[in-house]
Amino acid sequence: MKYLDFETFEANVSGNEKWRSYRERWIYHARAIEIIKTLEVKRAKSVLEIGAFGAGLIFGSDRMDLPDGEWDFSGDRKTVLHDARIFPWPFADGRYDLLVALRLWHHLAPVQEQCFREAKRIARNIIIECPEKEVVGVGIAREQFIAWNGAPPIAEIDFGAWGKLYLFGGVA
Repeated sequence: MKYLDFETFEANVSGNEKWRSYRERWIYHARAIEIIKTLEVKRAKSVLEIGAFGAGLIFGSDRMDLPDGEWDFSGDRKTVLHDARIFPWPFADGRYDLLVALRLWHHLAPVQEQCFREAKRIARNIIIECPEKEVVGVGIAREQFIAWNGAPPIAEIDFGAWGKLYLFGGVA
């Protein structure tokens, strides 16, 4: 599989006002890629990225985003236009080896828990990067994710104000 590198990331997002902090954001993107490389994900099409906004981690992965999303980028390749807050998601149980959602979950209020359950339904592994406190959206505390998952994450990395990166596995 081919993974996003910094040069491609920068070309896709620099100059866009919504990504003005892209250099700082690259840190959690890079760590998510490192984690993905440790998983047994063999095909890009077995990965679903939600809200990638021109910064998808795996070339050729499936990408789900809002039908009328305001974060449009030339480097973004949306394959499924669907609002994650509408259930059920249009995928079969266990369809994906991996679901990736970086700094998206805090925007899914008030149905964050239901979205997590949908992620568990369709993916064997889940990588979520989410702030615990957020000005835009509703942050989610680590304890809440543990309650929804029924167990602690396999891995977690704290990025301070950017939030925590979690890996939940073996859930589908």
